[in-house]
Amino acid sequence: MTKYISGKVVSCSADKTVSIEIKRRFKHPVYKNIITRSKKFMIHDPMNTCKVGDNVKAKACAPISKRKHWCFVEVVSDL
Repeated sequence: MTKYISGKVVSCSADKTVSIEIKRRFKHPVYKNIITRSKKFMIHDPMNTCKVGDNVKAKACAPISKRKHWCFVEVVSDL
């Protein structure tokens, strides 16, 4: 079973690599307020098709470098 993630592109300055940010929201168990947490992932984009602001989908793949183990699948929505 392949894992998929989707997030917003926040950086595309490196060649064939983009950084995406995934945000999640949850309610604090004691204080009951809504908290937003985010995490960044580096994904492999061999054709350099992503731009900053795109919502993209990525899938898990074999490690490409120390921090890069997700591969680009498709652009879900443009700017």
